[in-house]
Amino acid sequence: MKEPLKGVTRRDFLQVLGSVAGSGSVYAAMSGLGLAAAPAAASNLPAVGDSIGKGVRVGIIGAGISGLAAAYELRKRGYECTVIEANGRAGGRSLTLRGGDAVVETGGIQHARWDRETQLYANMGPARIPYHHKTVLNYCREFGVPLEVFVNENRAAFVHDSHAFAGKPQENRYIVHSTRGMVAELLAKAVNRKALDDVLTAEDVEKLLTLLKGYGELDKDYIYRGGGRAGYAVTPGAGAVAGTQHQRPALADLLRSEFVRSNINFTEEWNQAATMLQPVGGMDKIVQGFLRQVGDLVIYNAPVQEIRKTGERARIVYKHDGQSRVLDVDFAIITIPIPALARIDTDFSATHREAMQSCRYTQAAKIAFQADRRFWEEDARIYGGISWTDQGIGQIWYPSGGLMEKKGILVGAYIRDDSVGASYARMSYAERIESALADGEKIHPGYRQLVKNGVAVCWPNMPYAQGGWAVWTAAARKNHYPTLTRPDGPLYLAGDQVSHVPG
Repeated sequence: MKEPLKGVTRRDFLQVLGSVAGSGSVYAAMSGLGLAAAPAAASNLPAVGDSIGKGVRVGIIGAGISGLAAAYELRKRGYECTVIEANGRAGGRSLTLRGGDAVVETGGIQHARWDRETQLYANMGPARIPYHHKTVLNYCREFGVPLEVFVNENRAAFVHDSHAFAGKPQENRYIVHSTRGMVAELLAKAVNRKALDDVLTAEDVEKLLTLLKGYGELDKDYIYRGGGRAGYAVTPGAGAVAGTQHQRPALADLLRSEFVRSNINFTEEWNQAATMLQPVGGMDKIVQGFLRQVGDLVIYNAPVQEIRKTGERARIVYKHDGQSRVLDVDFAIITIPIPALARIDTDFSATHREAMQSCRYTQAAKIAFQADRRFWEEDARIYGGISWTDQGIGQIWYPSGGLMEKKGILVGAYIRDDSVGASYARMSYAERIESALADGEKIHPGYRQLVKNGVAVCWPNMPYAQGGWAVWTAAARKNHYPTLTRPDGPLYLAGDQVSHVPG
């Protein structure tokens, strides 16, 4: 291995680059070479010296979170960094919209005609942070970005399946706890019919039945007849109002429910389980925290045209103020999504190009509306959380911030299904809004009179993203992903395409 300029070895460079590992950004670039220790939290970075990068120039393509984090950590070690951003703003896919903002997609512009109040914003890209994402949370602490709880699951929110429960929305708690109760009952029946005697001792049987009775809220005969966990048709109250519990649903309805089959355990997943967090006032508060540190390094409105290898160094050609400009650097860190990178003329090796082609990006979309009355709180007692539907919109998100305020911004669609997302991307803006309103009516009657000024962001149409997040098949993750974690000469990839926690 040859030594780069100024006595800085590639090992040195990778060690510093790996210090932002916890953000899911660039740690893979060094771990692929076996040069790094375990990923460190932002408050416990590798002790490589504050001047190790003196005289070494680094070009960072993309001012999203990974690009800003790389610039922040490298600058602290003495590297001379330049961040080149195609958009007129930083943050990349971490896009927070407020009243007066404009969204530029391929073929058009939308304007957020929302009132300008503190709580009226929508995170149109990432919107929640798991409690175990240590490094990004430590950056929030370091930069003074206040956090609050993000309500990822709300038992009062709705589940709507067009082929179950006569197409009527049901409370989340009714679906979740009825499913648990009926599964517990079926297993208890199998135990009591001695169907498991070949694997259970008599003591095991007694203990398992006790567990199932408590887990499923079964009666003394191990039958699920409904219960308080599933909610009440008549809510308990004062005096003689004892309340009336919901009755058990038909098993056929549960089995027909797409939510039960596919998403009932969504918030038990490692990256979705409580406690989830969000920055107070919008995800771009993290971006602003980084910009307070390295904002002077960013060149905006500068789309990259070429990425070249020049011996052991790199050359970045970009357009700015109507002119082509050249940046010669010792290393280039490319953080932009692969679909956008594919449109740039680069010197990546055939092996790297093949690996990039094996990674696809979701056709994700979000649609947000202003509501002048927080009807979900006032009428349905929903404070944060998500309603699920098998309609095209997928989900409705209720804001976790600004509780009890008069107005709010509702995310009226979060589309993760690629076929639906691609369909929405082909629609006009008006068609997207109308489709979301029609689906929302099935969950909240009178919905189209309750919300207004919709904005629909289809990530495949966003010029310098062209997709939501990286998705790898098992085969591609095994055969091609490792290639992208290794540098191609002076060229390094970062971002969620070289992370095991994309999106």
